Amino acid sequence: MADSPLISAVICTYNRADLLAGAIESLLEQTLNPAHREIIVVDNASTDGTRAVVEQFAPDGVRYVLETRQGLGYARNRGWQEARGEFVAYIDDDARAHPALLERALGLLQTADPDPLCVGGAILPFYTQPEPDWFKDEYEIRTWGAEARALTPGETFSGSNMVWRRDVLARYGGFPVDRGVTGDYLAVGEETGLFDRIWQAEPAPCFFYSPDLVVYHWVDPVKLSVGYRLKRSFITGQDEALHRAHSEPRLRFWARHLYHLAAGVLRALPARFRHRYWQNWVYEDWQDPAVSAGALLAALGVRMRVRQRQ
Repeated sequence: MADSPLISAVICTYNRADLLAGAIESLLEQTLNPAHREIIVVDNASTDGTRAVVEQFAPDGVRYVLETRQGLGYARNRGWQEARGEFVAYIDDDARAHPALLERALGLLQTADPDPLCVGGAILPFYTQPEPDWFKDEYEIRTWGAEARALTPGETFSGSNMVWRRDVLARYGGFPVDRGVTGDYLAVGEETGLFDRIWQAEPAPCFFYSPDLVVYHWVDPVKLSVGYRLKRSFITGQDEALHRAHSEPRLRFWARHLYHLAAGVLRALPARFRHRYWQNWVYEDWQDPAVSAGALLAALGVRMRVRQRQ
């Protein structure tokens, strides 16, 4: 339709009423002509004041959608299904979009050659409390470098900074609903699952990265702990075993993770002496063993559900 927006910005949210307004405001303050965008908030069955927060922005054209099937995959899919735009941009409910994000993304999608199926950029951290002395910004930075380029096979964008062609999402059925965060439980992989599906189906899909597409992501205080990082690494391994192990022979999968577990532990033990803080040692040297431990346990049928907060 002639009056349809070019780009639909989607925020999927669950019980983040205290942070959601900032994400919405960052989209309302975009340099892109407001006539060329719409803002949709998909409430994934929140139990706090999420709806009331969104309704405050109804005069600005922000649209509230309730998705009762809990899971980030369901919420992301409801977002593109509700979208009227040719392109669908996702940011998280605890993120802040750079003011030029949508305008720059739209320019890339309309002018890049070959036509990108999806564009994405850097995710940089911001804090609402002082970070510990040992914590490094790089732990929360998501980037593919300082130069614009097409992703290489197997590379993906993080879910808080990706802008898709809506017809591509429809063609591939959107995001898998058996992966990704569900309610209070930590999980990963809903965006990875979609990227994997496209990498396998098309000989040379174009996913274009630009460092000029910037989103700032809140660092939840729970992430400022080594326990969270180990839990996330463990869950990443579980996801790999459950959803990606079929892409390689079973024996090779087991050999690879047994090797990485043993070699990772042997590398990590003496690495303690290279770090001033023991937290950096755990954060940087024990991730790979934790991933392999999660993968091997899941391959044995031991699947664990881990809350983001205990």
